[in-house]
Amino acid sequence: MRHSFICWVLALFVIAGGCDRIGGGIAGAGRDFKSRRQEADNYKGTVSPLIQETEFDNSPDRSSHRQHWDDVMRTFPASVEQVGESWVQVPGTDYSARYKRNSFGNNRFELRRAERELLKEKLPAVFNMHTVRLGAGTLGGREIIMIRNKSRASTGRHFVAIYGRDGEVLYRKVLRSSSVWDINASPDAIEVFGAKKTIKITLSERKPKAP
Repeated sequence: MRHSFICWVLALFVIAGGCDRIGGGIAGAGRDFKSRRQEADNYKGTVSPLIQETEFDNSPDRSSHRQHWDDVMRTFPASVEQVGESWVQVPGTDYSARYKRNSFGNNRFELRRAERELLKEKLPAVFNMHTVRLGAGTLGGREIIMIRNKSRASTGRHFVAIYGRDGEVLYRKVLRSSSVWDINASPDAIEVFGAKKTIKITLSERKPKAP
């Protein structure tokens, strides 16, 4: 009996260890599959010709900038801190949004204005753990919607995107969690604070090339 019990315990360790190496952990609770992590890392970002992106080291007064989880969109004129399966109205606007996700990695952010569909954005499979954070405001006089979502902590990736009034993609990237501690929105710039660096997003002074 004792021999059988020891074999049973050893078998559990082998199964748990194997699952963790594959990437799921027990019941998928520990880690994302390796293929999903690679998909996120290989995600092709977008920076519109309308946008200027600059990155610089944090000044000493920003080095201690703390992480914000539930109120990262608080500096936008309007925000929703949990966009989930059901349509939610963005306060003070005619926008509504929802985020459909499942364990198979079929994650889709949907945005509409006055009941007219603007976009359906597919996010990488690792972003199936949390609801979307959303902020609405203006950037250089243009009306914009910004979203952020995060993966499980062991994967450590954030999806950040900015869309124009009609759903056009102005900016979208998968960033490491150390790059997205907080977001500060003003009419002239959006600053994404990280642990050591800040990404500043503004309207470009260059005129986009004619198609």
